[in-house]
Amino acid sequence: MNVVLMRHVNNTNNLTFELYVLHAEVDGTGYPLGYLFLDNNGNGVSGARTNIITRFLKKFREYGIFPQFFLTDKDFAQISAGQTVWPNAKIQLCHWHLRRAVETKLKDTHLPKRDNYELMAANHEFSFIDI
Repeated sequence: MNVVLMRHVNNTNNLTFELYVLHAEVDGTGYPLGYLFLDNNGNGVSGARTNIITRFLKKFREYGIFPQFFLTDKDFAQISAGQTVWPNAKIQLCHWHLRRAVETKLKDTHLPKRDNYELMAANHEFSFIDI
């Protein structure tokens, strides 16, 4: 099994749980390996989603699943969990999600938000910056 795909789907149930599906590609055909319903009401502790997804993926590692590639959308919790569980797997982003993110960014006409730039602090840390 060379490839696993972590898929996150919204609006699938009345309880508004997030649904995650882990698919495996075997001989060109996709098979669901497992499902995870996650209650994410926005009140969770920072990193809780990542920890839950990591525990979910570790179960598959315990069953001998060691993919060469881990495909996901642009979700940092999934990416972090995949890197933790399968550090040798190459993380790849879904082409559709990647294209949508680029198109969304290119369509955005708002100026980027900027943090305050502290000139003295920058010069102190990087002396080559002229004041």
